[in-house]
Amino acid sequence: MTDFVGTAARPSIEKAVKFVESAISSGKYVHCKAGRTRSAMFVACYLMQKHDWYPNVAYEFVKQKRPQVILGNAQWRTVNEYRRFLDHKHGLA
Repeated sequence: MTDFVGTAARPSIEKAVKFVESAISSGKYVHCKAGRTRSAMFVACYLMQKHDWYPNVAYEFVKQKRPQVILGNAQWRTVNEYRRFLDHKHGLA
């Protein structure tokens, strides 16, 4: 996966969300070399699952904490697809 253009398939997103949950529960935080695209995408997905947020809410929260965050079209597509997956999983779609 490459920064600025990289994205991930849903199984990778689910794995990353579980990893983030585990890290946070043990007092750790998410860190990436640039911290602008991939990590922001994974954190947005984590926040959507944890708080039942929609993509724009999760993105704005991340952006407020780290203003240099930029999600490209591929990352937005992935985040939106993950939201649809969560909706379907909870019987909302």
